[in-house]
Amino acid sequence: MNIVDAIKKIIADNGLKKIEIANAENISPQLIQSRLKQKDLNTKTAAQMLRGCNYKLVAIPRGAAIPKDGIEID
Repeated sequence: MNIVDAIKKIIADNGLKKIEIANAENISPQLIQSRLKQKDLNTKTAAQMLRGCNYKLVAIPRGAAIPKDGIEID
C-alpha cells in the first residue's frame, strides 16, 4: 500500500475528519485535501499527516512483525 492510500485508510478506519487533521497540524483543510489527491508524499509531509491522525512514521527491520494496527508501506 502506498503512503497516501495508507493515510486514507487510517482516516476512514478511525472516523477522522480532514478538519480535525488540519487543526491538529495548524494547516488548512484544503491542503489536506490536496495532499490526499497526490500519488505520493515526501517523508516530512507524510509524517505531518500521520501525526495529525495520531499516528507516527517509523522504520523497522525487514522481516520484523508489523504491529497489530500497523500498515506496511510499499
